[in-house]
Amino acid sequence: MLANLFGKPTQQNYEVLNNEVAKMKPYEVPPPPQFVFNAMTGVRPHQCFKAAQAFIKSNLYAPLPMVYVYCFWSEIPFIDHAFVLINEQTVYDGVLNKFYYKDDYYREMQIVEIRRKTPPQVIKEHANSFDISQDDWTARLKHM
Repeated sequence: MLANLFGKPTQQNYEVLNNEVAKMKPYEVPPPPQFVFNAMTGVRPHQCFKAAQAFIKSNLYAPLPMVYVYCFWSEIPFIDHAFVLINEQTVYDGVLNKFYYKDDYYREMQIVEIRRKTPPQVIKEHANSFDISQDDWTARLKHM
């Protein structure tokens, strides 16, 4: 159960997340070919915000629209989460490190959206964590 993910990553965190990966396997889709994706293996507890931001940073020039989604799970509303929604069809979950069909992901994970951020909003709010120069930052925002 995802509610067991509080605190520092532990062996139990990895077991819970690996069970989620197994549960979500039928809904997994391949990464969209237009996107840069770090195909590292394994789950990453407590890395949802960082992973979603890094995915957006790596794909600022991708041809499909994407948004950063901040949410919680309806069954455990006190745990927040973030992921990237691509073209309103595909979810990239940086904790599970997989791509899923949006409708299946929202249903199975019982997602309740809190807010969405565009890539320019993510860059503006998290620019310091991106190590982006002011010139590069301005160029990327003009591109969007």
